[in-house]
Amino acid sequence: MHIDRDTLIFGNRPAMLKTLLKREHFSAIEAMRDLHIREPQASKTLRDLAADGWIKFDGIDHKGIEHWGLADKGIRLVATRLIKRFPIEEGLALLPAIIAKAEALNSDPESSRRIESIWLFGSVLTGRSGDDAGDIDLVVNVSRRPLPASELKALEDVEMSRAPERVQMGWFRDFRSTELLRQIKKVSHRISIHVAPDVEIFGLPYREIYRFDLKRDKGVTPRGDFRGKPAVGNDDDKVKHPPEMMHPDRPVAPNSTADIENATDLEFLLTAQHLFFRGIAIANIAEAVRLPTNAVQAYLSQLPQVQPFEPSDIRANFQRCIDALDPRFSLYFDAVGDERGAPRVLVTMLDAETLSHVARCHWVRKSEALFWGDTVRFPYLEWISEGAWSYFEKALASASGVDRSIRYFASHQFCEAPHVPKPQNLKPLTEQLIDFACKVRRSSQTWDASDAINIDFNQHRPISHTRGHRYYGDFEETKIKKSDAPVLWAMIARFKSADNDMHRARMNLILSAYLRNDPYQAE
Repeated sequence: MHIDRDTLIFGNRPAMLKTLLKREHFSAIEAMRDLHIREPQASKTLRDLAADGWIKFDGIDHKGIEHWGLADKGIRLVATRLIKRFPIEEGLALLPAIIAKAEALNSDPESSRRIESIWLFGSVLTGRSGDDAGDIDLVVNVSRRPLPASELKALEDVEMSRAPERVQMGWFRDFRSTELLRQIKKVSHRISIHVAPDVEIFGLPYREIYRFDLKRDKGVTPRGDFRGKPAVGNDDDKVKHPPEMMHPDRPVAPNSTADIENATDLEFLLTAQHLFFRGIAIANIAEAVRLPTNAVQAYLSQLPQVQPFEPSDIRANFQRCIDALDPRFSLYFDAVGDERGAPRVLVTMLDAETLSHVARCHWVRKSEALFWGDTVRFPYLEWISEGAWSYFEKALASASGVDRSIRYFASHQFCEAPHVPKPQNLKPLTEQLIDFACKVRRSSQTWDASDAINIDFNQHRPISHTRGHRYYGDFEETKIKKSDAPVLWAMIARFKSADNDMHRARMNLILSAYLRNDPYQAE
């Protein structure tokens, strides 16, 4: 399938769309999560994809939520590797090497299997001169040699002895086929190997470029060009069509504040959006998402407010969210990630004058979040929280191996244009921090699981050794002198003085090395 990984498909990157389509069957809510889109864009995108043959409408469940499944193009996209493309001529030039490798493999007298045929299909076959391809699509058909059963078993036993233990313990006895396919793939990283049904069920054209006669145990002339017999496609009498899109007017916000004290999940908010744009009454939506009617009305009164993100520029997305902040409010971000996982981001919206809480969002992981507070603020909070999570995930990614956190305060009251800096590379700093922590640990007789070496970039003396738990009464903190860690001090100084870095943008970065997995533990 000809897919350029950088070309958008109805506004979506192929890799992101492929993630959704791997579900095979999915709801509109799952599509909103995976594609990071909101209503009414979500319903329009799904209908556009269906009209173009990527997905098909599967019906509406008892909650009123639309469900979708894969159509022909979607099935092919799931089976397609999204890689950098190359000229078709390069692919054609590799065919003699592929054939030569097959001939060499088939000459092995100790092999229980033979490559019976190789089919070429896809863009390398069908493209014109000057076109490009994503990979060299091959079907490699492997068959048993027509040998006596005892001789064949003896060869298979030897081959299975080379297999990993987990394969030897299974019932599968055809390890030689795996070896043959691996050898063909080694000819070029551009080769993508498929099974015959990938060609046949879609009725794709293919060319047999190599053929081996099993009975005569020798290569013969390939049979030429063929076309598979399509086994998929929509029966027009059975096709389900999605209902027409609704374009309801936004409801008027209620006069009273619609606060909720108990957290509501992002899924409920997305469901409310989807049902509203399907024309469902607000009272029925409120019952479906387990929220008060006035809270749902307040939330929907601000839709649509979410603007699509630009996938290639995470920093610009977050900056755009900050720039759109209502001057009456301020935002406090607390992004925390341990040494193993992606960050959790808590976003708090504050009254700019009183600094009292207005609404909060805890973005736990990608497309999973909880909300509290004034529901009329949720659409903006949802939008900026997703932008913040993507930004902080990237900002903290280079500090793997340590606990890390960033705290950031944004307000138009104190700064005309709060600046979102380009994420810095924290890897050199992190590695030096871990090295220093290992030295401290080796020289200490009392180091335990609560000990950590920390860098707080907002402190005049940024490096400290802490022990115990800050809120349990057993907390101890010792500042590390510059003379004890001169290299680390120098790196911190350079980091804090860099142009446009996170420190100069008032982002408070803290790194903590607990050495839960001490690289020197084995010494």
